[in-house]
Amino acid sequence: MKKFILLVLAIFLTGSIILNASTKVKIYGQSALIWRGYVSTNKPTITPSITYKNKGFQAEFWSAVASDGSYHEFDFILAYQYKNFKISLFDYYLPKNGLENKFFYFQSKPDMRHDIELAVEYKISDKFPLTIMAGNVFLGDYNANSVPNCEERYSTYLELNYPFVTDFCKYKVALGGTPYEGAYADKAQIVNATVEAQNTIQFEKFTIPWKLSLIYSTYSEDLYFVGGLGIQF
Repeated sequence: MKKFILLVLAIFLTGSIILNASTKVKIYGQSALIWRGYVSTNKPTITPSITYKNKGFQAEFWSAVASDGSYHEFDFILAYQYKNFKISLFDYYLPKNGLENKFFYFQSKPDMRHDIELAVEYKISDKFPLTIMAGNVFLGDYNANSVPNCEERYSTYLELNYPFVTDFCKYKVALGGTPYEGAYADKAQIVNATVEAQNTIQFEKFTIPWKLSLIYSTYSEDLYFVGGLGIQF
């Protein structure tokens, strides 16, 4: 797997030089990893990534490692944006501690560690930049309680987010939920309410991005404050 990852990264870096595209490498640390109102880990987490962009096309490798080794994640994302529409394909690789994990294994449902999601976003306009997002996990989202049948749940997440900018930083307000029982909740439910502030400190050859997020999970009724700081080349 390591050889494969290095090969793909080498292709992206070479392609960015040949096509005059953009490749960015970021190493980011944050106090916890909260995803769509769900606590992936409450431990400090390192999230390195590499992103390749060429016109409307984007490919990204993203990973997360908890400070105590209790959580690992490796994602591959393909996206294409045309005007105000964006379509993305996410491959979430979620290995489980204490069990056998195979990165290239897509056959037996109980042993598969990949969740594959298709997401669509639409921004209303530049003057009113409200973005509507819908994502559905169409492969790998198995109900653990249904073993050995391993019924797929096809979990769906819907979100509205509105960004705005001040002289100090960029802000985003988001509200998300699920229309039925699945990975996010056991019923139709608003699961994520987030207020986020972020900005970057510019240097000649790199930037320092930072982010502060206040996240309320209306499903678990928990409030989280997450801070993050990184370096990007």
